[in-house]
Amino acid sequence: MCSEFSVVTQSMKPFSGPGSSDAFRWIKDFERNCDSDDDAYKLKCVRRLMKPDSDADLFVHVDRSTNYAAFKENFLKTFGRSHFVVDVVNQLKSTKFEPSKMSVLGYILKMQEIAERAAIEEEQTVHMIIDGLCDKSADIGVLYSANTIEQLIKRSHRYTQLRMKRCAERSSSFAIKDSGRVRCYNCSGYGHFANACSEPKRAKGSCFRWGSTQHTIKECKMKTTIGGRSVAFASEHQPESGKGGLPELNMVRITFSTANSPHNSTFRTATKSGQELEIFVYAHLEKY
Repeated sequence: MCSEFSVVTQSMKPFSGPGSSDAFRWIKDFERNCDSDDDAYKLKCVRRLMKPDSDADLFVHVDRSTNYAAFKENFLKTFGRSHFVVDVVNQLKSTKFEPSKMSVLGYILKMQEIAERAAIEEEQTVHMIIDGLCDKSADIGVLYSANTIEQLIKRSHRYTQLRMKRCAERSSSFAIKDSGRVRCYNCSGYGHFANACSEPKRAKGSCFRWGSTQHTIKECKMKTTIGGRSVAFASEHQPESGKGGLPELNMVRITFSTANSPHNSTFRTATKSGQELEIFVYAHLEKY
């Protein structure tokens, strides 16, 4: 009997009172772990699982129950909080699966724990769990034949595999699509980075577009186009005067203002040789 009690205590967390755990769920867990037919032994076990120096411990001192059934009734009257079915159903409907925070199995178990707070049909719980997965793909079909939590858990393993496969294929598709936007700063080609380029290494300081050492990117006569329209680069707008500043057309004024110290700063197109200036489109808008 002592060894059996040690097994129960290892499986159960002592009950301390309101806020520690749901009393209905705790007593149900206790009955699942302590399934003895010996009423006196069961009463002894449940009393010893009331946490010392807690509200539950005080309850044990004032409770006069002589059998387990009476103890359970008084225990639930004291610590149990009634859950209306409609409240539990609303909570189940509002609890959605979050792939970044939990697994499919974890979500099912969480929903099961919520459903056990009220008298809800198991099949109804299963349907709300499936709805909560928010999956409109064909993969969700493997769960439709489940009518019990046990069946749902069994089918969830296959569903998880299908879901992971679909996510992997989607990620691979995005990677292939995005690779076409990658541009090599060695050969100026698309679809790979400079460190993976098979072309001869471009000479330092040479033109990024042509690889020529006869001129730099700033001296390049080739213009880029945006939406079919030729757009000049900032380097082509040299100041007419010798004052050393860029004309207003090629300046972007950004204002940082706070309640204590308003401050204005003018930023010019600060790019290194060999880089494109496509991000400075707004610097070339005509003035009206």
